[in-house]
Amino acid sequence: MTAVTTSLRRARVAVIGMFVVNGATYNSIVPRLPNIRDDLGLSNAALGTAIAAFPAAALLFGVLAGPLIARVGSGRAGAGVGLVGAVLLPAVALAPSWIALAAALFVLGLTDAWADAAMNAHGLRVQTGYGRSIVNGLHAVWSMAAVGAGLLGAAAAGLGVPLLLHLGAVAVVLVGVSVLAWRWALPGPEPEAEHEDGAVRQGPWRAVVVAAGPCSRWPPCSSRRGASRTRRRRGARSTSATTSAAARSSPACRSSRSRSP
Repeated sequence: MTAVTTSLRRARVAVIGMFVVNGATYNSIVPRLPNIRDDLGLSNAALGTAIAAFPAAALLFGVLAGPLIARVGSGRAGAGVGLVGAVLLPAVALAPSWIALAAALFVLGLTDAWADAAMNAHGLRVQTGYGRSIVNGLHAVWSMAAVGAGLLGAAAAGLGVPLLLHLGAVAVVLVGVSVLAWRWALPGPEPEAEHEDGAVRQGPWRAVVVAAGPCSRWPPCSSRRGASRTRRRRGARSTSATTSAAARSSPACRSSRSRSP
């Protein structure tokens, strides 16, 4: 059984914190959307189009999570992007117009998508260290954080708590959790194991971020695959040359050469 170190236990707490932050950030806003609509004097259609900016950000720029994770590591990416989202949460309450609200939701959608990819990649990395499945529990934590944030937002709306006070208090808590996650996450870039055949296997973040294939258009990915194919071809040529030399030096081959005129 795999020995679980203190740093690995802390990393598990860190990735739990990332899931909490990601689950609570946007879901703190949802129960207050009617208040936001009324405060800005928006129609339901205008509010809907502003909300659409949130998933649009993930659709347009979510793939950039891959290069970010490759550059700073999944732990720093997940905690850092979650921290940015938590800091920007009160901007929704401060938005003075439809365009400002849409812009704030667009940025929050971007941080949500990047944090989602990074925290899942880090969860897989921690799971590898544990040697058993923990990812299902992490997603359960996300669900509990989302439900809890929604219930808190509904209670705040029912009690007439000002929107800025509500989102500001949530942001303070989430910033604290993000800082802890930053400190306790596993350090360094994502590991990539090189196997006996010389091929470099993909780290867990690529399986999460670009399983469908966008990574094939990203130069570092394609260059690694090209290097792996080159090593395999060289290995195949080397094996073939060794086999041919062994065949030429075999007794049967030597005897046939001696009998030939």
